[in-house]
Formats: sequence, C-alpha cells, structure tokens
Amino acid sequence: MRKLSFTFIAFVAICMCSCHNNKVESVQGSDSDSVTTDSVSELVIKADTIKTATVEYSDKRGCWDYKSKIEYPVDGPEQLVATVREWISETLRNVGFEEKKGTAYTGDMADGQTMCKHYAKDYLSRINMADYEDLPGDVRCALDEDIVKEFENDNLISFNCQQYWYGGGAHGGTTISGTTFRKSDGKRLDWNMIASKKALNPIIVSELKKCFEVKTDEELMECLMLYGDEFPEHPTVSDIPLPKTAPWISSEGLVMIYQQYEIAAYAAGMPTVTIPWNQLDKYIANDYKTLIKK
Repeated sequence: MRKLSFTFIAFVAICMCSCHNNKVESVQGSDSDSVTTDSVSELVIKADTIKTATVEYSDKRGCWDYKSKIEYPVDGPEQLVATVREWISETLRNVGFEEKKGTAYTGDMADGQTMCKHYAKDYLSRINMADYEDLPGDVRCALDEDIVKEFENDNLISFNCQQYWYGGGAHGGTTISGTTFRKSDGKRLDWNMIASKKALNPIIVSELKKCFEVKTDEELMECLMLYGDEFPEHPTVSDIPLPKTAPWISSEGLVMIYQQYEIAAYAAGMPTVTIPWNQLDKYIANDYKTLIKK
C-alpha cells in the first residue's frame, strides 16, 4: 500500500478551479505611476489601478499534472504592484506540503511566467512518486491553481486564490482564500482591519445557522466538529473559532471562510460568513474605516 508522505493544507467538497492545458509566452511588465504618501485619506486612486495579464503554465511528472492560471500584475503603482507580486509568490510557494515549504522564487518579479514555471517544477520535484506506484495507470493526480483579481474600488484591491488538489482516493478538494491590499502603500489587510475579533462571534453564529439551515444554538453545535485541546469538553457557540484563513473584502462585503474539515465534516463544504458593506462600519478598526467605501 502506498503511504502519503505529505498532506495538503485543506480539502473541500467542491472543485472550483478550471483546468489549463497550454503554456504561453512570458508576460513581463514595467512598474509605473509610483505613489508615495503617508496619508491614505488624502490619496485618490481610481479603480483599475493595477493592470494584469493572464499567465498560464502546465507541467507533468509521472502521474501528476500541475496547472496554474494567474492574473499577474504588469503595471501600476510600484509599491502596490510589488506587494501583490510578493503575495502571489508566497501563495504558490506554500501550497501542498505542510512539513516543507517550497523554494522561494528569486528571479525577476516582473516575469510572472518564469515564476509560475519555477513553482511548478519545485512542487513536482518534492513529490515522492513511490507513494503513488499502486495507483491504477489511468488515474491522474493534479494540482490546479487560479489567482484572480476579485474586487477593486478607489481604496482597496483584493485578489482571490483557488487551489484544487487530487492525490488519489475517493475525492480531491479545493481551498479558497483571498487577500485585500490598501492601494496607497500595498499594506495587506487581514485580521488587523477588525476592531474586535470577539465582537465577530454573534454574526458568525448567525451566518453559520443560515449555512447549516438551523435555528437554535444547540442545533448549530450538532452540525459542528470542535475537537482538540483548544476546545472545552462540551463547547458552545461562544467557543466557535475564527477561520484560520484571514478575511478579505469582496463586492459583497467582508468574507470569512472556513476550509474543509476546519469546523465541520467534509460534506459541509466551506461554511462562509459574509458581512455586508452596510454593516462593516461596526466591525472595522478606526484606522481603516475611511477605506471601506464601496
């Protein structure tokens, strides 16, 4: 029997990433329109601040297929573009192996194609093919990655990453995460934009009840799986943790997503909490409230 020597960061019940079959020519871009300021409120940046070009790459090794498709920043304010490119590099580097990060890309950050190729080769090289020697010959394992620009307004821009993984067995899985950047300086906004994490619990409980189609606290707890040393023997709704994945801003509002198995069984998929724009002011820290203007 084969023994898997690594684990993926999380699995989900739906497979949302698209497949991409062909390599394309390198896409390079130059940074321009550099913006430097210490005052976010005094800076006005219109939408479409960052221009992107689609970069695709595919590769194979043994029974494994690797495919990526990325909306890669090719033009825009220098600091913002640099920060988004760094986040893309980190995201591609960290996928797949909990016990071992990939080798960081150190080439030209403007060359998204070469970056994609680097991480494809790096990922495939770390797979122990002996772990898959018992798979039927017609079974293909896969890692597909999509990174897209999801949302943008005058103050913020968000990118979304979807990763689909299949390593044999009954099913594969997908993880979804997003990151929001402040346009003025490229600062990543994650849990730091929340005024009080504790204050999120009531709305998380309310939204999870909708996800699981239940009405009472007791019914909700029957749907969840909160085990481990970090939880009491008999947890209540007040013990429901924040998602491990940092929140991000979308066109719908603030998105918080629980990955597969994080708080519930595989069949539950990815319970998602979205705080709409008209309620964000109650939860956003004062330093960031001027940015939350749709």
